[in-house]
Amino acid sequence: WTRGYSSNNDVGYMNESELSELSDNKVLLLQTDLLQRTMMSLVERKDKELERKDKELESKNKELLSLMESKDKEMFSLMKSKEKEMLSLMESKEKEKLSLMESKEKEKLSLMESKEKEHKKELSSLTNEFNEVKNLVENRTQSLLQMKNMVNVRGALEFIRAQILKKDKSIVFTEPIDKALMRLSQDKDFIKILKKACEDNGLRYDDVQHCIRGLYHSASKHFHGHEPQIVIDSRSWTSNEVFVLGIIFRHFKIPFSYCNGDGQPDYYPYKL
Repeated sequence: WTRGYSSNNDVGYMNESELSELSDNKVLLLQTDLLQRTMMSLVERKDKELERKDKELESKNKELLSLMESKDKEMFSLMKSKEKEMLSLMESKEKEKLSLMESKEKEKLSLMESKEKEHKKELSSLTNEFNEVKNLVENRTQSLLQMKNMVNVRGALEFIRAQILKKDKSIVFTEPIDKALMRLSQDKDFIKILKKACEDNGLRYDDVQHCIRGLYHSASKHFHGHEPQIVIDSRSWTSNEVFVLGIIFRHFKIPFSYCNGDGQPDYYPYKL
C-alpha cells in the first residue's frame, strides 16, 4: 500500500493498480499539455507567418499602388502632352485656314475694287458723253429757238416796212429794208415816243436811234420767212436793240413777248 492525499487533504492509501492508473493519467495529461503547447506554438508560428505574409502582401500592394500611381501620372502627363500637341496643331491649322481665307478675301476684295473702279470709270465716261450730248442738244435747241425768234422779228420788221411804204410813197420797193426803217427817224410821233421812252429808261437817244439801221440785217443773217409769234430774245440783241424793237413794235401795234438771258419767258425790261 502507498499513502496518498485526497482532494480534501485527507490521508489515504492506494494500491499499486490505482497508483499505476494515476501515473497513466499524469502521462496523458502531460502529453495533452505538450500537445496543446505544440499546437499553440504551431498556431503562433502560423500567425506570425501569416502576419509576415500580410505585411509582405501589404508591401506588395503599396508597391503596386505606387507603380500604378506612377504609371497613371506618366499616362496623365503623356495625355496632357498629346493634348497640347493636338491643340497646337489645331491652332496652327486654324491659323493657316484663316490666313488662306484672308488671302482669298483680299484677292476677292481687290478684284471687286478693281471691277468697281472700272465700272466707275465707264460710268463716268458714259456720264460725260451723256452730258456732252445733253449740252449739245440743249445748245442746239436754244440756238434753234433763238433763230426762230430772230426769224419772227425779221417778219415783223418786214411788216413795219410795208406800213412805212404805205405812208411814204417816195420809198422805192427795192430799197433795203434797213434804209426804209431809218425813215422812222423822220416820223415825229415815233421820235416823240422814242425820246420819252429813252428818258424813262435812262438810255441815250442817239445810241438807240443809231442801232435802228442794222435791225433787219441782224434778223436776216440766216433765215427767210417768219411765224406769227414775235419774240424779242435778249440773247440775240444788244440792250439798245431790245429797247428800240419794243418801241417800234408798240408804235405799229405789233404784239410781242420777251426772253431773258437764260432763254426763259420774262417781262419786257423797259418802260413803254
